[in-house]
Amino acid sequence: MKDFNQAIALDSKLAQAYIGRSLTHNELGNYQKAMEDYNQAISLDPQLAQAYIGRSLTHDELGNYQKAIEDYNQAIALAPQDAKAYYHRGTTYYELGKYQFAIEDYNQAIALAPQFAGTYYNRGLTHSVLGNHQFAIEDFNQVIALAPQFAGTYYNRGGTHYELGKYQEAIEDFNQAITLAPQDAEAYMGRSFTHYRLGNYQKAIQDYNQAIKINPALQEQFKDYRKKLSDSIQKNR
Repeated sequence: MKDFNQAIALDSKLAQAYIGRSLTHNELGNYQKAMEDYNQAISLDPQLAQAYIGRSLTHDELGNYQKAIEDYNQAIALAPQDAKAYYHRGTTYYELGKYQFAIEDYNQAIALAPQFAGTYYNRGLTHSVLGNHQFAIEDFNQVIALAPQFAGTYYNRGGTHYELGKYQEAIEDFNQAITLAPQDAEAYMGRSFTHYRLGNYQKAIQDYNQAIKINPALQEQFKDYRKKLSDSIQKNR
């Protein structure tokens, strides 16, 4: 921050200095100050796509999704080969519930930057929401090939396998998610549901208990499941 302030003091028309300072403001959660700096950068250099992308991200943080879309549109008009702009606009479309638009932007981002795992991950999540489970599996597979240590991919692929009725594959994915992130309560809960479907009620209750131990707030959310699980155990004694 200090360096950017100094740069602006020396040259108040240096757009990149305002962008640099705005990034710091964003990291600190000072979104309004970040917005002011992006506005200044754009007024100094309205052809700077980076400034529109940055301001879009700030709009996203503030929940101003439609304004974010407008800035991403401008960034793409100025820099149509910038994969980040399509990726972030896709994420904003996802937040707006415009899933097909999100898919189209992720497709374009992947065409421009095929080695970025995050785009496949987000596209996989979007396919899951749309019920395109096989497409989601393919995207999660690609994420694992590019970034095999990311636990969230295994968790989400496990959930997708569960939706497809592939319970053993789901168990394997939840196992890996837990290995990589042993404090992930959702992964234990997902594995618990899958064990329940397989009739492994003791394993299901063990995973449920572990999930609640990690995150007690889940107890209220899944109290009906807990009762159903207890009833199944009683019936099978």
